[in-house]
Amino acid sequence: MDAIYAEGGSQFSLGVGDEFSEDEAPEPPRSRRSAVRQAVIPASTDEDVPDEILPEPKSSSVDLFAPVPGLDGPAGNEEPSDTGGTPARWLDQNYQFLTEGDPYPPGEDPFREWPGIAVGWFARTELSAIQTRVHSTTNSANLGPGSAITGTFANTFQLPVADFGWAAMPKILVGYRFENGLGEISASYRFLQSEGSATVPAFDAAGAGQIGSRLTVNVIDLDYGFTDPVEGLPWFLPSLVRRTMGVRVAGAVFDNSVSGSQILSERTGNVFVGAGPRVNFEGTWTTSRPDFSFLGGVDASGVIGPSYQRFGEQAIVAGSLVSGTGRTHSATTGIPILRVQAGLNYSPAWGNDSVQFSAGYQWERWWFINESASLTDFTLQGPFIRGQFRW
Repeated sequence: MDAIYAEGGSQFSLGVGDEFSEDEAPEPPRSRRSAVRQAVIPASTDEDVPDEILPEPKSSSVDLFAPVPGLDGPAGNEEPSDTGGTPARWLDQNYQFLTEGDPYPPGEDPFREWPGIAVGWFARTELSAIQTRVHSTTNSANLGPGSAITGTFANTFQLPVADFGWAAMPKILVGYRFENGLGEISASYRFLQSEGSATVPAFDAAGAGQIGSRLTVNVIDLDYGFTDPVEGLPWFLPSLVRRTMGVRVAGAVFDNSVSGSQILSERTGNVFVGAGPRVNFEGTWTTSRPDFSFLGGVDASGVIGPSYQRFGEQAIVAGSLVSGTGRTHSATTGIPILRVQAGLNYSPAWGNDSVQFSAGYQWERWWFINESASLTDFTLQGPFIRGQFRW
């Protein structure tokens, strides 16, 4: 093979077996690279170099905006390693760490929202049809030293409880869910007034009497918590959970009265108001239909506060009217409250994850209002419908 050399603008080839004198022989290249360079690129000259001697440059395309490995985060679907310094809830659904330099307005950044769990304001309205069951052993014998008594009682009495009819219990909830996995706050209020009436045979010496019972309940809940999706669990566990804890303020008043011909009226009442801690858990189970899901929830609270009982009587004794009223002293009472709900959610496609409707059944129990020897407890249960909206 012949090698082409350039010297002072002249070209010559050196074949195998060619000889040169010491003055004519070109200086041998010092390395293979320099030899190739000498063979391809001629020495500096004023003459043009033929195109066939210079190699064609390789075309290359460089993406100036491509991420730099190791500096700009993971590539593709690769998840970043968790160093343990950032809570898991601070990662968005694409496993990207959240920063305050995000260009999206609050509530509009898709990387700050889990699917179906949008940040910002949300509200719930709920209406329940409640069937009330009251158990009461309230007895005027509970009046004693320290009780405020006016007038005279003809006898001690414990009244029966009438069967309650169905009653509506509305509830409204307003909350705000923060960005960056910082949780949510909510406040809710619900109210119930349920009444019942019945006839009491042989109420007094003159015959039957008419009884009326009424229960009034007010509940305020102030909560803080988190709503998170859960992945990789068995099908019988929820795929979305909402956990909250907070403070409950609750009040309950139960009044009972019977009127007759000889005993004109006998009245008993229980009054309680208190506050205490509350915990709540709500789960959502997905189905094969993306617009339908099952719901389940339980909340428990313990409220502590003052309670008292009140009594009143009017009767005709020996042709004269005898009347008396009394009230026990206030006593600190602790009441456990348990509520369970189950039902079905519907999220219409036109709602764009901003609207959800629910229907189901609930059961709630209040225990030990007032003293054990003269107490009242009750159960609230029935179907409910609910609408949830966000903006």
